[in-house]
Parts: sequence; structure tokens; C-alpha cells
Amino acid sequence: MNSAPDGARRAVGCGRLAPMTTGPEDPQPRDIAVEQESAEVEADLEAQSEPDGQPSGES
Repeated sequence: MNSAPDGARRAVGCGRLAPMTTGPEDPQPRDIAVEQESAEVEADLEAQSEPDGQPSGES
């Protein structure tokens, strides 16, 4: 007998899970796997990202 709630069983049964939140259409490198990175990786990804408050495609 499965003790998982109905919603969890449905999510597993469909083969994939829907995203919990929606992100920007064009995510910045700093937004990718933030919780899994080291300080060095964080600094590198931040350097590759556009400045905060600066929408992509605008100068």
C-alpha cells in the first residue's frame, strides 16, 4: 500500500513534475543552480550575468 498523498502519486505517475515557480524568460547565469554552487562559481556566474535591474536587450 502506498502512503504518499494522492497529489504525489499523480505527479510521479505522469513521469515528470511541473515547475514550482516560473522564472524569467531569459534566466541569467547567476540564477542557475544557485544553492549548489561554491563562492568561486557564484562569483563567476555573477560576472557573466547582466547587472540587476537591467532588462536583457536594453542598454
